[in-house]
Amino acid sequence: MISARPLPTEAKPKPERVPKRKLVTIAAGILCSDGIVLCADSEETLGTFKRHRPKLVELQLVNPDLKAVVVGSTDDAAFMDALLEKISEAVDRTDGTRASTKQAIEDSVEGYSRQLWSLYPTVDGRPTTDLLIGLKTVDDLSLIAVQTPIVRDVVTCEFIGWGYELASYKGKQLLLCE
Repeated sequence: MISARPLPTEAKPKPERVPKRKLVTIAAGILCSDGIVLCADSEETLGTFKRHRPKLVELQLVNPDLKAVVVGSTDDAAFMDALLEKISEAVDRTDGTRASTKQAIEDSVEGYSRQLWSLYPTVDGRPTTDLLIGLKTVDDLSLIAVQTPIVRDVVTCEFIGWGYELASYKGKQLLLCE
């Protein structure tokens, strides 16, 4: 006689899914001797909806001698948009030199981050943004990395977003980055 296998006494644990990622942009900035290279993916995800959208943004500046192109990765688009507006306003008030422009970016990033973050009782939930800013001033070309609220100069190259670790590793292999 053939009998059925006995039923298991304990239920199998349900496999856990990988948590949803918030930051999905992958971007790179490379400072070359004669220019700056900024690149990013072009897909934006909103829930389950995906669309193609350019992620490199040129800041609209009054001074024709200043140019700033930004790519960013964030967990809060409204925070990043407001931060870019603050940076643009601050850069417009500079004398156009690299030193004054970088200082204006530092002041606006730190000031806006502190102002907004003071509304959060804990660190949890505070919006964050990573930016790469290609900057042409009256006296220099520079690449600036922002990880709110930290602003720093990039000597060779920098990567942001979910591909950061692999891109940094490959950049060092190709001798692009230090």
